[in-house]
Amino acid sequence: MPAFPCPRRDECISKLRDIATSPALKKHGQTVKAKSCFPSQRVTKDVNVAFLGLLLHAINGVDQALPYNFQHGFQIIHDVPASGVYHSTEHDLSLEEFCEVYNAIMMTNDEWMQES
Repeated sequence: MPAFPCPRRDECISKLRDIATSPALKKHGQTVKAKSCFPSQRVTKDVNVAFLGLLLHAINGVDQALPYNFQHGFQIIHDVPASGVYHSTEHDLSLEEFCEVYNAIMMTNDEWMQES
């Protein structure tokens, strides 16, 4: 049983899908995305920020700033611990060494499996 039972849940979901796929909202979403900063465009490539904002407004969602943050970037509020993905080196890298390390990090899973 859903946390918030809705007697017309299927109807409501169908209406939301219609809104999400409407040409007007898609166009608005593209306009919003085009005005966002480049890193945000990469993060939100599969997110219709306009629909997200509309949905949050409709459900009176807690994080009303989510669409704004998708457009302008999320603020880091404390030191982020090292993930271990990038390792420090004992000496400055030449351009060639840097490219070698960078390319190794950027390998796809398939390439990595073939090397193993």
